[in-house]
Amino acid sequence: MGFSINDLQKGNEQALTQLVSLYWGRLYKLAVTFVLDTEVAKEIVQDAFLAVWEKRETFDVDCNLLQYLFRIVRNKSFNYLRGLQLETIPVELLEQDNIYMRSNLYLLEDTVVESLFLQDLEEIIQQSLQKLSLQSQEIFMLSRKENMSNKEIAQIMHLSQKAVEFHISKAIRQIKHDLPEEYHFKISLF
Repeated sequence: MGFSINDLQKGNEQALTQLVSLYWGRLYKLAVTFVLDTEVAKEIVQDAFLAVWEKRETFDVDCNLLQYLFRIVRNKSFNYLRGLQLETIPVELLEQDNIYMRSNLYLLEDTVVESLFLQDLEEIIQQSLQKLSLQSQEIFMLSRKENMSNKEIAQIMHLSQKAVEFHISKAIRQIKHDLPEEYHFKISLF
């Protein structure tokens, strides 16, 4: 059985278990990056899932729960760091962990979460492209990374424009097939 927001809304605990198993690792990695404390990071992630469970009935079926969970983790991490009462102390007394935690207070903005999504998305696309022939990979990269027209690619690769279109379409189909649902709303490349 796959995860479903409908099942979660109905109070199905198995749906919550599936949600936790899908996203625990990513959320934990985010939290521990910010707070530098594994136990606190675990609590933050648990609190995030608890918040989702408590608000499950209010979710739109098309909402992006991963993005929502990232925001909760980010906010809870921020609140934890702010709660440490990071007072002003002389530079020579600062330890590396303190400097890192202080700097994280400024980094906990939407751009950090967005950056994590983009890194994740880039990884998925690269893995997906590796399932294709080298020619299809190269054509797709020339089209999307180098912004070359199909005509230019056809000339360089000594192919017809139709063949180039075929390879690009094939790559896009493969990526869309491999792309988890939470990224479907983010993709404007296709």
